[in-house]
Amino acid sequence: MAGVLSLVTGLVVLVSPALEEAAGWPWADDALLVAFFTVAFVLASFVASFEFLAGETSGETTKRPERVASKSPPGHELERILDRRWWSLPPSSAQRQRIRNQFQRAAMRSIVRTDGCSAAVARERIDRGTWTDDSIAAAFLCPDSELSRLQRVRIRLRFHHGARRTARAILTRSEKSSDRR
Repeated sequence: MAGVLSLVTGLVVLVSPALEEAAGWPWADDALLVAFFTVAFVLASFVASFEFLAGETSGETTKRPERVASKSPPGHELERILDRRWWSLPPSSAQRQRIRNQFQRAAMRSIVRTDGCSAAVARERIDRGTWTDDSIAAAFLCPDSELSRLQRVRIRLRFHHGARRTARAILTRSEKSSDRR
């Protein structure tokens, strides 16, 4: 605002010589004109250079950042269920069955890949519990009809433990096969 006021005052003094005489300017008419335009040029140069250095601040030239779809990584549900502490609710029967099915598929793929047998033979080994030396992991993947009532209750109560042991047994089997190659 002060800049505009100074500009208007300078123009009024420049246009009206009577004001110059009343104010008692010490300069001649030409010196006043040169001084006014010099000050205006210097101010305009400062403003223009700061605008140039600041760059464009409008968001029109920059693209909006790409949004990544929020999708949970594979195994997230299993991690979430197994990382629960003792004070949380146990997994539902549907969740337990889904996790056991995932482990059965992973164990079957591992047996087929490591032993070079068919899927039917791998499924039979899982059902009999002979696919691993870990008795807890073997019982975890056995069908409920093959287990005693006590074993079924133990698996249900210690589901997290059985799931971790089963994952470790599958991983151990897979690592042994990759070491042999």
